[in-house]
Amino acid sequence: MKRLVVNAAIMGSLAAGGLAVQATRIHDAYGAWRLTATETPLRLTALHREYDRSHLPPTSAPPWGFESRGQTDGGGTILAPTGLKERTPVVIYVQDGEGRVWSYGLVGGP
Repeated sequence: MKRLVVNAAIMGSLAAGGLAVQATRIHDAYGAWRLTATETPLRLTALHREYDRSHLPPTSAPPWGFESRGQTDGGGTILAPTGLKERTPVVIYVQDGEGRVWSYGLVGGP
């Protein structure tokens, strides 16, 4: 019986440690304490740059002149201005599965 309790404690400690590592990894990458990536994370790496989500509420439709340029790790659609070619956009949008569109601003300078 004592061996069973010790083994359960060890397994519980290992599971808690694994969850802590995963939560830390997600926090470092996306700025939120979670176990999985969200569609619209607080911090996003897209188009080879980092973007922070604005504090503005989401809109119900993307602005005109933006096109899909990929997906977030959580499944959101990244929208960037059309016709930029190789230039870095200062503002991008991410549309979630419910149709809400969140704005993001470039971190640092161009």
